[in-house]
Amino acid sequence: MKTFLRIAFFAVVSASVCFASADRSGVFVVANKNSADSLAVARYYCKARGIAAENVVEISVPDVPELSRVEYETKLAGPIVDALAKRGAVSAMATGTDAQTGRRSYIFNSHNVEYLVLCALPYKVKPSAGKKGMRFDGASVDSELAATFLPQKTPDGPCRNPLYGNFSGAGAHKIYGVLRVARLDGDSFETVKKSIDGALDVEKKGLRGRVYIDKSKKYKLGDDWLDSAAKTARAMYFDTVVDEKPTLFDFTQRLDGAAVYLGWYSASPQFYFNERDFKLADGAIALHLFSFSASDLRKKGWTLRLLQCGAAQAFGNVFEPYLSGTQNIGYIMAAYGRGLSAGEVAYASIEVLGWQSVVVGDPLYEPFKVGLEAQLAAVDAGKVDSLSQYAVLRMMNKMLADGAKPSDVSAFGEKYVGKMPDDALLFRLATDFSAAGDGGKSKKYADILLSRDFFKQADMCGLGFELAEFLADNSRADDAMKLYLRLLDSGISSYGRRAVVRSAEALAAKCGLPVPVRIENYSKQFAKADADYKKRTEAKKKK
Repeated sequence: MKTFLRIAFFAVVSASVCFASADRSGVFVVANKNSADSLAVARYYCKARGIAAENVVEISVPDVPELSRVEYETKLAGPIVDALAKRGAVSAMATGTDAQTGRRSYIFNSHNVEYLVLCALPYKVKPSAGKKGMRFDGASVDSELAATFLPQKTPDGPCRNPLYGNFSGAGAHKIYGVLRVARLDGDSFETVKKSIDGALDVEKKGLRGRVYIDKSKKYKLGDDWLDSAAKTARAMYFDTVVDEKPTLFDFTQRLDGAAVYLGWYSASPQFYFNERDFKLADGAIALHLFSFSASDLRKKGWTLRLLQCGAAQAFGNVFEPYLSGTQNIGYIMAAYGRGLSAGEVAYASIEVLGWQSVVVGDPLYEPFKVGLEAQLAAVDAGKVDSLSQYAVLRMMNKMLADGAKPSDVSAFGEKYVGKMPDDALLFRLATDFSAAGDGGKSKKYADILLSRDFFKQADMCGLGFELAEFLADNSRADDAMKLYLRLLDSGISSYGRRAVVRSAEALAAKCGLPVPVRIENYSKQFAKADADYKKRTEAKKKK
């Protein structure tokens, strides 16, 4: 991904927390008459959010991912504006129409549109031949539509987003004429339904889990954004893991309970995200920064994969946006930290419009509507599930930040052992008691965890690796090796088994243990496979 000269910084920052829900009468849902999936998504979303039937805009547009410029202007943008004007939601005077493309010019007066929600509509505008760089005229349908009334918008290149950095959650979009566009999309109706349902569920229970930040060491600006996001997440008391290596999170690292995943830079999903049964936490917010992450939104790529894994909001780009034309990751967390909804966050965190970004998910989603205290109250009332333990862990972090003694924090966590699925909590107690010098209690909680097969869940296998490392560091190398052998049988993919073999061999070398026969056999198999692959690759090059 390339960088370009940053547009002048525009920010209207409010430190207040705002949970004012958007007026449903201003939410317009756009469906394609030519797509059964589009119509089904529109019906489901309207029912889920209580949006009136008269707010559904049906247009007739080709059921394809990409439209020509003429198709976009005449079959999608024009009909949507006309439908909104007919309903009294938009007041704008058309001052001319380009004869070649059908693109209209407007004098904007006002609009009363909270959001346009596009349901499985085309998502790309086809570029013209020969246009490159900042004159490129290919675009995301969503971003192009959002900029319809901005005076500086042309088909070529991006224009400034006047909502960038605005964390107030107020009606600035109506003042500036920005049409806030969101998208419900994916490879199937079930994927879209899962995203909508996840958002609704979290608004009842609260967003629970951990935050994972995956830096790349590729460009300083992107890593600075990620550092800023991590700082905000920690200030919100989330367990926050920052991977400083250029490589992605792999199986030797935890990725359980991922309520927020923000990372870069890989062309395609890897490691956990290639595991069929891997899942993010309910209602997760997810982004993998890659130029073409949403270029094939219904078949492959990062944005789709994040949705398949259960993200309620996922970000992406349909063409090359250049780094400063992508979502500012630090602003995403900053906006959520101020209580904004998913749609408000999307527009507060993107510097340009009329460009390449898409944001998939319900714009009305408010992941922090239920606060931490209310989450703990539900746990105390016996309303628990697999994510409840992360609310306990977050409260433990808050107690430490507020100056509580570590012993009191551990005692608080102990009260919840056995009252819910508690694998992550047990590991936290084992490590905390070890750090405090209480080997007895540390061993007690590690042994309970060791007695379980929790790591057979794809999202929990990294906890198995970290438990093995913890055991080895606490003079229990034999138990660690036995755990690695169990991980081989966990159902993990070939990539995961490679990680097991590497870790087991490193443990044996470090602690003077014999390498188990099964580990040796796998190591030989992988070495042969690598040699065969290298041979085939070299043969292809010679041809």
